[in-house]
Amino acid sequence: MACSPEMAESNQRNAQKSTGPKTEAGKARSRCNALKKGTHCKKVVPLDQTSLFETRMRNWANSDAPADDDRERRALKSAVMASLRSDNGSHLLCMRSDKRHVRAVARHERKIQDAFDAALKAFEEDPTKTAALEATSLGCEMLIERWREALNGLQEADPNQPLPPDVFAQIAGLLGLRAQVNDYGPAWKAFQSTYGGMVSLDERQAMITLMEGRIAEYEEKGEEVGEKENEALEEALARAHADDTPTGRRLRADVDKADRQMKSFFAVLDKFRDARQREARQRDRAAATDPATSNKRHVAALQGVISLMRPEAGPKTENGPVLATQTPETRTVVAAATSASPAHGTIQPVIPQSTQVPQSGQLIYSTKYGPVHTPRENSHRSDPDDVRAELRGMGHKNMADKKRKRHRR
Repeated sequence: MACSPEMAESNQRNAQKSTGPKTEAGKARSRCNALKKGTHCKKVVPLDQTSLFETRMRNWANSDAPADDDRERRALKSAVMASLRSDNGSHLLCMRSDKRHVRAVARHERKIQDAFDAALKAFEEDPTKTAALEATSLGCEMLIERWREALNGLQEADPNQPLPPDVFAQIAGLLGLRAQVNDYGPAWKAFQSTYGGMVSLDERQAMITLMEGRIAEYEEKGEEVGEKENEALEEALARAHADDTPTGRRLRADVDKADRQMKSFFAVLDKFRDARQREARQRDRAAATDPATSNKRHVAALQGVISLMRPEAGPKTENGPVLATQTPETRTVVAAATSASPAHGTIQPVIPQSTQVPQSGQLIYSTKYGPVHTPRENSHRSDPDDVRAELRGMGHKNMADKKRKRHRR
């Protein structure tokens, strides 16, 4: 249908007013318009899983991953999206399983209730038809309840009086006898002749024993029927949880596919990490074989050894600093000379000892024969140049041994 230029211009102006959302939040919501279950989303993140997506992107990234590596980031994003698809599919499967579980239980209970209602209707029409009631757990419970009511009525009745009419009719109905006036059968006549009037104690006790036996019989039968019903319910629940429907099979296939994709992308991330670690090891080996780096390492080792060998100076005295290894109890720094006086009872004077002026840091042990000098600790130290040469020789020897072993392999 042709339109006038004025109408076309009006349509164009109206179209400019319907350009969709303009804010980032509105655009994010519009991206999820076609999102239903989230089991096939590969680019669009569901709104309720945005925080989970960001958390997994932070926690699952390699710690040594470079920030400008787009390939590794794409692999990480694909792994996270696959995990979200797996989570969504598993959530849907759980929801379907819960619903099918509830429906299976309701269907089982409804089946038992329908069977009980039909059996009760048939029993009310004909009290002799108790087989259908005995086939259900509800029917057995109803029969047990009625027999107990009749037993209580019989036990509470006065033994010196005839049975009450309601108790008499209830017992007759449970025994399958017609209690109507127009229905006279041999069993009814025999029961009426026995329990219609005065009932002896022996006959009363016999009836009580019969009723207790019926109650025990129905209790045992109710347990058997209940076990069968429970087995049937378990089978129904197993079928419900299996979810062998086209939708259930499709969801399980989607979850398995998402799990496989997630594992494959994690394998890619592991390859990136292993490649970086391999390059780092190669750089370390290259640096170890570089002479400049080797010299720097030897110099650092020598400096550490020299710092360990250098003594720590203690407090200063008149004769110099005292080493930290000296203790006041056993070692003293002295500068004294003994007097030259003749020994008692002799004409020969004792040779005077020379004036002992220890050097700075010299150790003197006081003994009964006089002070004993010990050499300075620095005199036992090796020359740093000799230590450096020895360490360098040890390093060259170790490298030669490694090369020899490598050639033997």
